[in-house]
Amino acid sequence: MYKFIFGLFLLSIMACSSGPKEINFGSDKCDFCSMNIMDKPYGTELVTDKGKVHKFDSSECMINYMHENQDKAYSHILTCTMDNPGVLVDAKSSYFLVSENMPSPMGANITAYSTKELADASQAENGGEVYDFEGIKSVQTKHEMSHH
Repeated sequence: MYKFIFGLFLLSIMACSSGPKEINFGSDKCDFCSMNIMDKPYGTELVTDKGKVHKFDSSECMINYMHENQDKAYSHILTCTMDNPGVLVDAKSSYFLVSENMPSPMGANITAYSTKELADASQAENGGEVYDFEGIKSVQTKHEMSHH
């Protein structure tokens, strides 16, 4: 009986380890800049195809990390959004507003939204440009490279 329970316990650990993990805001540190992850609308996360979880305090830190680790494959690319703070969703189906009127934790002014409609509505109010994930990746990579 004990072996069976222990086996189930191991299975549950293994099942959990390959998926996303919740961000503990205020205590988890960003894997790119090492600052505490504080702002619920801005938290992001990568899960490698091997199940390793990397947490970030902003879209720009996650994108910069991806740029510096192009040899890694990811099973999950996740972001929190302004409309659902603290909840990780698929970054590839999210939209990103870059607006100087909406500062993000690391200064690239990137705010994620779960739909294009919400991003467009925020753009109408705050100005800036709306991008999908591939778009924000290429914009942020250029932005980061111009600072070196």
